[in-house]
Amino acid sequence: MKEEDKPLVSRRVAAVLSILIIAALVLSFYYLSWGMKAGTSMAGINPNNQAPQPNLTEDRWQLSPLVGKYNIDKINQTPILMINCRYMLIGSFVPTYSADVERNNIGNALCAATHNTIFCSQFWGSPKGFYTINSSECNSGGKVLIYAFHSPSCGFSSAQREVLNALEEEFPNQVELQYICTPIHSGDIAACSRDFLLKRYNA
Repeated sequence: MKEEDKPLVSRRVAAVLSILIIAALVLSFYYLSWGMKAGTSMAGINPNNQAPQPNLTEDRWQLSPLVGKYNIDKINQTPILMINCRYMLIGSFVPTYSADVERNNIGNALCAATHNTIFCSQFWGSPKGFYTINSSECNSGGKVLIYAFHSPSCGFSSAQREVLNALEEEFPNQVELQYICTPIHSGDIAACSRDFLLKRYNA
């Protein structure tokens, strides 16, 4: 074999060099990843903890069983207020009439349902659209519990919401308000899901 045909580096030396290069790459990768973990730990971040995922069962809107319990679906009208689970107020005066007329009618219903002087001293007259139903009375920790069955597409529901929120602010120690999304047509179902996630409805 001529001198110029001989390989510059023998196969054995080439194999050793290849192993050393691979080992160096593995070590470099290991130290690099270790340094990143140490950096995130020093920053107070645990890389093994994933961001909390929403519980789809709890966060997904479903039609409240209260709709069937109080036969709201049979009435097929909103808004409807249930006061202490036993008294029903159907319909609303707003936006046809002023918010004051609506406020007075709801106040009259609260007086009729509770006979509480806090309400009865401020409101007078017989409430319109007020009914007693055959159901056990309830409250919420001593407060008057109002279930407001509202439809997202109902203008009367939207107008009544403002009056109800103002009443809850006026009587924070006496009134607890819960909004129940009540679809009255198929388009309301998607709106209930959206508005429930936006916290516009309790159920």
